[in-house]
Amino acid sequence: MNMESFEVKKYYEWMSTSRQGMVEEYVAEDDTNVYFYSGRFVPKEEFESKLRQIDESLYLAKESKQSNFNAPPPAPAPTQFDEWEKLLGNDPAPNSIAPPAPKVEKEKSAIQIILEKQKKFVEVELEITIPFKFPSEKAIEFMSVMFDEDEVIEEICNHAISQLSNDDINSMIKEAIKERISSISKSSGE
Repeated sequence: MNMESFEVKKYYEWMSTSRQGMVEEYVAEDDTNVYFYSGRFVPKEEFESKLRQIDESLYLAKESKQSNFNAPPPAPAPTQFDEWEKLLGNDPAPNSIAPPAPKVEKEKSAIQIILEKQKKFVEVELEITIPFKFPSEKAIEFMSVMFDEDEVIEEICNHAISQLSNDDINSMIKEAIKERISSISKSSGE
C-alpha cells in the first residue's frame, strides 16, 4: 500500500451529501482513500465529485462557524489511530493512548449525598484476618541462620504480599466494614 503525506496543508469543502458546505482538513491518502483530521475519509473514485479544494481563509471562516453550530464529529475508534499510523508508514505504539472517553456523571445515591455532607467522622479500627501461606518455624530458623535477618523478613513479607490481589484486599476490607455496621445495627436495635 503506497501512502502519501504532504507538509502543505490542504482544505476541502463538501459539494454534495448531507455535509454540503462543511469543510475538512486533509491529513493523508493511500491507494484507495483520502483521509481528513475529522476522522472522515472518502474513496478516491468519489473524491472529485464530493469535495472541492478551498483556500485556508475560507476554510478557517467556515470551520469556525461549523464548530460553533454543529456537534463535533464522533471521535475515531482507538483502532482507527493505529490504522492511520500504519497508513502513514509508522509503527503504531504498542500501548497507544486512545483519546479520553467523555466523562459520564454518575447520579449520586441519597446515601452518597449524606456521606458527603457529613462533617464529623469517627475513626475506627477494623479487625481483618488475612490468610497467608507462611513458611514453617523451622524454615524461618534455617533461613535466619543462613541469611541476614532483615533480608529474611523482607523476602517473607514480599512472598506473603504477592499472594494477595487488590481485589482480595478490597473484599476483606469490605467484609470488615459490613461486620462493623452489622454490630452497630444490632447494638442500636437492642
